[in-house]
Amino acid sequence: MMKHILLLPMVFLVGFVNLTAQQSQELSSVFRSNRNGLNVSDELSEAYIHSNEELIYEDCLLFARSEFEADRYLAFRIISDISLKTANQRLKNNIVYCLVNLGLNDISLGVRSGVIDYLNRLDNYSFDQRSQNRLASIIIDKPSHYKRLVKLTGRIQMHQLVPHYTNRLKQDTVINTQQQWAIKLALGRMGDAQFVSECIQYVDAIGINDMVIYNLIPDLLYLQNKQVLDYLLDEVVMVNMDCRSTDPDNEVAIDCGYRLIEVVAPYIKDFPLEVGISGDIKSNNYKEALRVARLWIKKNRANYVPYFEQ
Repeated sequence: MMKHILLLPMVFLVGFVNLTAQQSQELSSVFRSNRNGLNVSDELSEAYIHSNEELIYEDCLLFARSEFEADRYLAFRIISDISLKTANQRLKNNIVYCLVNLGLNDISLGVRSGVIDYLNRLDNYSFDQRSQNRLASIIIDKPSHYKRLVKLTGRIQMHQLVPHYTNRLKQDTVINTQQQWAIKLALGRMGDAQFVSECIQYVDAIGINDMVIYNLIPDLLYLQNKQVLDYLLDEVVMVNMDCRSTDPDNEVAIDCGYRLIEVVAPYIKDFPLEVGISGDIKSNNYKEALRVARLWIKKNRANYVPYFEQ
């Protein structure tokens, strides 16, 4: 009887070793295929069938240090996927620190860019103090992709950087316009009303046109502040023919209000028009859509509910 009891842990251990070996082999196969330029989505799904989150993470750490850029890019993608799915907070924190410490210091500009995308998928609670401290030290060194990283710190509410950002804004000789804009956005996102107003005033001074809508309005919306939506709704109501149609065969002047509807509609509860997957308003009649939107704004301007305040 005792022999059988003693054999049970050994049987379990052998099975575990075989499982982890199979998992490592499947994962290695995925990386080889990816290195050869093949689509690995199906292979990844198969590898996950026998997955152990922590062991996949450990295996991916090896590939995250590979000499091949494709390996490193895929490794960071896989571990970021794990961080989104896992209920293991310790593992999540380790992954985020890896993305910050290893990913944001990768030699490849493209890999670093991808890692920023992965970090932006994570909620604020994924960034523990260790990850925030490391990210702060990277920011202070003025890294590449500066604007995107500064905006990330604003989104996850890294208030410890406020004194640094405030001092940088005072250093006119060492900070460029793009860096100033990024810092003001981050400070505004962290609740500084002065910088929310400054960002709106900056856009308003330029005026609404296609380039502003595509390049600067997303930055204003990043602030997640009702004052921004108030400003944009007021601009929708105003007639402004400084935008152009998107039809290359028939490019004509159109009212910028229609473009603005497309960007503000997803942020407002019970807005009368919907935006499709393509980002366009679901309407075959642009003039009627604009009329409906303007009428709704005039009736609801004082009491509408932004989605980001819920």
